[in-house]
Amino acid sequence: MLDELGNVENLRGRVLGPDGKPSSNAHILLYMMFSEEIDIDLWPQMSFLGTDADGGFSVEMPPGVLSVRLRARDGHFVTREALALTMPANDVTLQLDENAAVSLTGIVRNEEGQAIAGSLIVWYLYEVHSGFGYPARTQDDGRFLIGDLWPDLSYGVEIHAEGYELTRRYDLTAPPPGETCDLGAISPQKALYHVAGQLLDEWGAPVAGVLVTAEGPQTHLRQQVSDADGRFHITGVGSGSVDINVLHGERSAWMRLQAGDPDVKVIVK
Repeated sequence: MLDELGNVENLRGRVLGPDGKPSSNAHILLYMMFSEEIDIDLWPQMSFLGTDADGGFSVEMPPGVLSVRLRARDGHFVTREALALTMPANDVTLQLDENAAVSLTGIVRNEEGQAIAGSLIVWYLYEVHSGFGYPARTQDDGRFLIGDLWPDLSYGVEIHAEGYELTRRYDLTAPPPGETCDLGAISPQKALYHVAGQLLDEWGAPVAGVLVTAEGPQTHLRQQVSDADGRFHITGVGSGSVDINVLHGERSAWMRLQAGDPDVKVIVK
């Protein structure tokens, strides 16, 4: 972003801990709102920043930014609400609160009510479908806990359980500061389908030893290497559409299937 003299303009600030001291390990979520004249596809609306040893941060603003919202997090400490600024702005301070962070919890069970231990739980910011932390796993009793979240955002979670369909919970409103939202029981459906076929080059010869990936709205990432005849058979696929992707050097292939479709020929070119 340029100032009136045509110089690049930076947004600078600092993050302070609950004790008022600089937070040198803070992570900052920056969300930018652009003018209508700017093609937002050319610029990310969201950025993640870190603080230096003095708790400071600086970021160069792209052109056309009208306003920003800033949130910060350092371990168990988070900002209670976003700091909204009209640009240009500078020398801002974000204050962490020791009692503001919220949590999401729940339990993953199969259709028979049995706990599914070891499931990967991926959380993300619902508005932008972007994660900002480490995923969690369910314990032996199927329960998971995702903590240290901001209290003024909406979230989503994805449940990745081996042998089950990819399951999502959308638009989860965070509880009041300092509290935990219990999502209750989440029961993924079993992944009963498969996709299979053969990789061929442009001349009809089998393409062996190439990684084939399958992924879809109800299917978390599945992979298999094609055999000597170029064939693949990927199990544990969920219902609905499935995207097949192949990358072999400079050659590639993509195909969208429906789970349970007959074997397909995939041309790698």
